[in-house]
Amino acid sequence: MSRLRTAGWYALALVSLLPWLALLAAGGAWLWEQAYYQPWLWLLVSCSGIAWVGSRALYRKHATAYRPASALPAGLVLSPRDQAVLAEVEKLADQYRETPGLPLDRLDGWLIMAKAVVGKVARHYRPEAEQPELDVPLTWLLLICERV
Repeated sequence: MSRLRTAGWYALALVSLLPWLALLAAGGAWLWEQAYYQPWLWLLVSCSGIAWVGSRALYRKHATAYRPASALPAGLVLSPRDQAVLAEVEKLADQYRETPGLPLDRLDGWLIMAKAVVGKVARHYRPEAEQPELDVPLTWLLLICERV
């Protein structure tokens, strides 16, 4: 997008926001003139506090229902398909345990190992895909890295 086009969108947004900004300024001036600004501030703080407490309560209520996979105990309940891929990954881990130690300052070996693990799991769940490694969502890759 060219700079002129981008500037045009910004100008259009500003023009559409001007009435709202004027209403906000006029309302603030009216609150100040009528000396209602202090009750309005108390109302603002009260409503914000109630909304914050309510949001925390809702978050706690739903956080137990939607726990991330990393918060679940290991080996909770695995389907036969999951157990099969876990066995494959453990075999791969045994192979890498037998190789000489991988130094932490050299990423080449770690990247090869990570690619092998992700590739094996992706091929297990997506055997029909040409490159199943590319179908793994980034959030899952980050979860794998966190667990490792």
